[in-house]
Amino acid sequence: MPDATQIGRARVWRKTVVAAISLIAALGLGLPTIAGPASADSTSAPWLDASKPIPARVEALLKTMTLAEKVGQMDQQLVDNVTDPNGTRCNTGTFAMPNPTCMQTFFVDQHVGSVLAGGTDNPIDTTGQGGGGNTGYDWANEYNMIQSYAIQHTRLHIPVIFGVDAVHGFGHPWQAPLFPQSIGMGATWDPALAQSGGAATAAALRATGWVWDFAPVQDLSRDNRWGRTYETWAEEPALSAAMGAANIKGLQSSGSEKSLDVAATVKHFAGYSQAINGHDRNEALLPLNYLQDLIFPSYAGGIDAGSGTVMVDSGSINGVPATASHYLLTDILRKQMNFKGVVISDYQDVPALQNAYHIAPDLAGAIALAVNAGVDMSMEVTHPEQWQAAILQDVAAEKISQ
Repeated sequence: MPDATQIGRARVWRKTVVAAISLIAALGLGLPTIAGPASADSTSAPWLDASKPIPARVEALLKTMTLAEKVGQMDQQLVDNVTDPNGTRCNTGTFAMPNPTCMQTFFVDQHVGSVLAGGTDNPIDTTGQGGGGNTGYDWANEYNMIQSYAIQHTRLHIPVIFGVDAVHGFGHPWQAPLFPQSIGMGATWDPALAQSGGAATAAALRATGWVWDFAPVQDLSRDNRWGRTYETWAEEPALSAAMGAANIKGLQSSGSEKSLDVAATVKHFAGYSQAINGHDRNEALLPLNYLQDLIFPSYAGGIDAGSGTVMVDSGSINGVPATASHYLLTDILRKQMNFKGVVISDYQDVPALQNAYHIAPDLAGAIALAVNAGVDMSMEVTHPEQWQAAILQDVAAEKISQ
């Protein structure tokens, strides 16, 4: 049974940054080839050459990146928290968008590789609701503003990945597609319906640029005390796996030739809904045969369907926080399930290894534990300068190798 002794000396796997850069390409964000500074001579910058295969372009880009730029690809920040050098938020107030000073700090100085809008986050002013605010156009406008700045001003012109919680449709913008929660969809026993819903959601996401979808939830509904039961498909793993697999096929279906693609996220790996007290983000005590027979198969359905990413359970399994569990993230997810995509932590779960679970003395120690376990990107949400300093401290101390 896994325990804290499995959490050993950490290292930044080369595959971590490769995975993040490859996700950019898979989403169609492009290893940059658009007009402007990114259209430089592809002889000196071969990652800009669209005629080359993506793996070759990723390899060329990786060789050119500094350590700080690689670290930035492992950091996801809340889009509401884009701040200037003094820590002042720059995109608050009616229709305010991030200004160049803030974008310089986040995307050029700190090399932040991804931003997110969570389930209750609305980076766009909502007071107008259709009369002048929070429309799909507004969301696309913010995407365009940030993305254009990042591609034009960062040294290597690497696009930013935009993530959002679109669990039962794209529920953020006004009049975007919205469907019953997953527990209602699961009650239909109709995977084709889940696939259609995923495809409609993907169309809305592609239209705005926010194409990393933190869905579907593949946790099982086996304890009605848990407050997020409605986000699950079913209590039965085979049904949950089938609905999730179909939904992922819909989400990751292709749009037009020139449109972006969507990456789905199987979450929350694994056993998140099974806390002993029924509360969110808590400890679960689950025998290994229960995990193998009931819990893992639901997630495996989505992984086998080709989900681009996996999000980690915010709780702990048998005494080990999932974010620091080599057993879950490497032995099971990578080796047993053969998952090849990006693994991301949930909201602030890496610093939680220090301030909630107390198994790390500081942020640097928490990052080392998570990276060693198998986390590729940390949903850090605030203070990218602190996160970057901490991981560079790990490298200097040889707790993390390159």
